This record gives sequence, structure tokens and C-alpha cells, in this order.
Amino acid sequence: MMFAGTIAFPSVFSLQHDPKENLVRDLFIHDGYNITVEIDDYFYYPGSAVTFHGRLTNNGTGFSGRIDFDLIDPHGNLCWGGMTHTDSNGNYSKTYTIAPTPVFGRYDFTVYYEEIPSVRASVSFEVIPSIKINTITGGIGKVHATIENTRAESLHNVSWTIIVSGVGGFFTFMDLQTNGTIDELKANETTSLKSRSFMLGLGGLEIWVIASINSEEYTVYTQGRIILCFILCDPPSLLS
Repeated sequence: MMFAGTIAFPSVFSLQHDPKENLVRDLFIHDGYNITVEIDDYFYYPGSAVTFHGRLTNNGTGFSGRIDFDLIDPHGNLCWGGMTHTDSNGNYSKTYTIAPTPVFGRYDFTVYYEEIPSVRASVSFEVIPSIKINTITGGIGKVHATIENTRAESLHNVSWTIIVSGVGGFFTFMDLQTNGTIDELKANETTSLKSRSFMLGLGGLEIWVIASINSEEYTVYTQGRIILCFILCDPPSLLS
């Protein structure tokens, strides 16, 4: 599947007279200037490469020209930008490598024709984590979580941690941590995790679930309550 964007520039004509030079200069912006941009997918992962390619044309004919481009991250910050030249047929291609620990969310890429900045095209894509923690739930004496492989290939040696900390009350344990490793998490597969120690207490809880693969780390946080051995958890919030 290919994702594309394009915006055409409308016809503009102007005639300007310079009395000092006693000559007429014809300034034309020809109808039909156009630029396109395409990418090969909509979802990308940390460390992967996104190639933007397209064509600069005038009335359907490609030509060599300078184009400028920028990439805006999900926080609205410029994370990449620059310029390049199209070849004699108007074609261009630029590749951006996503950081190993990126900002997750939607990125917006825009390319401009340098001589007429209104001639531009944009395309968007999402950077998503390779692994996701979908749920954190309680139960009798333990905290449970589910972790998902979002990729279309198996992941190996996925590390995970569940941290549970008491935040007040009576007989409430403090700072219990469970660590583990998933040898293989198959493509699009979800598996369950749980804390090892049986918990007893009465009061509030803070809970972190962390999963990591290579340099990519995903952390989810929630609060909960323990009543003797019964644990209740609020909906989790993504931290990274």
C-alpha cells in the first residue's frame, strides 16, 4: 500500500513595468506546477527507515528544480528538514531513519517547490512501538498485565518488569518487583504477565509495567487499591 499527497498551484500571471529601466519584465508562474509525495506504508517502528519520493512537474512534464522539506514530530517540533534537487525528470527521493527511542505518534512531512512555496504536498505516518502493554488488572494477591507484539515478525528476548509500591494504609507492602524475559513473542501475539509475590495489605498502590526490546522501552503506569488480598486497578496510562 502506498500513501500519497499532492497539491497543485493555480494559474497566476502578472506583468510588471520598471520605469527606471524603461523595459517590461514578464513574470510568469505557469499554470500546472505540481509536486507529489509518497511513502510505502503508514506505520513505522523505532529504527526503521521512511523513504519519501515524488515528482515535480509543470503541466505534467517533470523538470529539475530545488525542493525544500520538513518533518514535524507529534509534539509539533521540527525533527528533520533540508533541501534537495529533483533530477531532469522531476523525480526526488529522501530517506529518514527513525530514532531507536522516538516520540510515538503522528509525523507530518511536507515538501515545497523552492521558487513557489505554495506548490507543496504533505503526507503523514505513525511511529508505533514494537511492543505494547495493553492491560493492567488486579485479582487475588497479584497484578496481571498483557503485552503485545505489534510487528509482523517474531520478537526475541523481550524483557519485562512489574513494580508495585504501597502508598499508604495499613499492613501495605512496599516496592515489590517482578522481572522476566519472553524468549519469543510471535507476530501480532499477545501474552500475559503476572507478579510473583502474593500480596496482602490495605491501602493505595502505584503500579508500573515496563517492557523492552533492544533499545526500545515501553512503560505504563496505573494506580490501584488493595483490600486484604483483593487488588483493584485503575485504567493504565502510557508513560513512554
